[in-house]
Amino acid sequence: MDSTNQSIYFHERPITDIKFHRDGDVFFASSKDCSASMTNLNGQILGSFNKHTGAISTLESYNNNLYTASVDLSIIQWDVFKGNAISTIPTDSLIRGLFCSDQIYFCTDDSMGRSPAVGLLDIRTNKTTKIANLSMPSSKLFEYQNCLIVSTANGTVLKVDLRNGQVIQEATIHQSKIADMKPSFCRSFFVTASTDSSAKIVDSETFAIKKRFDCEEPINSACIFNTNDKVICAGGINARDVTTTKGKSSFETSFFDIVTQLKIGSFNTHFGTINAVDVHPIGSHYISGGEDGSICLVRLGKNFFDAPFTDFN
Repeated sequence: MDSTNQSIYFHERPITDIKFHRDGDVFFASSKDCSASMTNLNGQILGSFNKHTGAISTLESYNNNLYTASVDLSIIQWDVFKGNAISTIPTDSLIRGLFCSDQIYFCTDDSMGRSPAVGLLDIRTNKTTKIANLSMPSSKLFEYQNCLIVSTANGTVLKVDLRNGQVIQEATIHQSKIADMKPSFCRSFFVTASTDSSAKIVDSETFAIKKRFDCEEPINSACIFNTNDKVICAGGINARDVTTTKGKSSFETSFFDIVTQLKIGSFNTHFGTINAVDVHPIGSHYISGGEDGSICLVRLGKNFFDAPFTDFN
């Protein structure tokens, strides 16, 4: 069977983040309508999370909990099964990125007159602890070998030592804002998506740029397949510029071969800018969230897997 696409309309405002649960049975989406949702692989909305009083900027799921960060300057921990809020943790600036492993880390921008920073969320005490101040607003982060790797609004990536809070490594990866950053399954490398219309594979240890993928428009989100052979990129122009798209009627998610760096194909799934994208943990589906509030769930089929990606076997 060839790939199938299902459009899901639940949120009333733009999707800001979208992620599969690590078990792969459900996915979560956050929106500027102040809510988050949980959906299964059949496209059925299983529940919504409504307590924030401002747009949700990002989310992260871990085990049976969901964490959402909002412009109302709070992080809410949710029980996924019950749908209720377990705790609300106040923050003093806007959280742009969350990452959950054994600990829950976050990064902030420079809103509210505060210095951008990375920090640790302690759910036992419902308090946040600052790990390090940053010299520029941050966007996304993940943990790597006793460090945090953080992307920034000016195109650089930083490595912060968790043991002393010092920035021990820095590299310029893009010429403009890094809108998204996601690690590979093993975290030994990661992909960055930038408004300079490129995505790049970067080595987590050395920050050496290994691969580059170019698109015609700004890239808002990118993700590496679990097989480490494909990258998905999605984006588009800012919402305020939609009227100048030269008659563009649809926006595509593009697939690149990591080995050759060539674009292998694309799906036209949205009628507006795509803000976020994620790939299922086993690579069977991908999801994307748009500026119009729509979510697209694509089950990848024979036409995708028969495409001329580099064969590692």
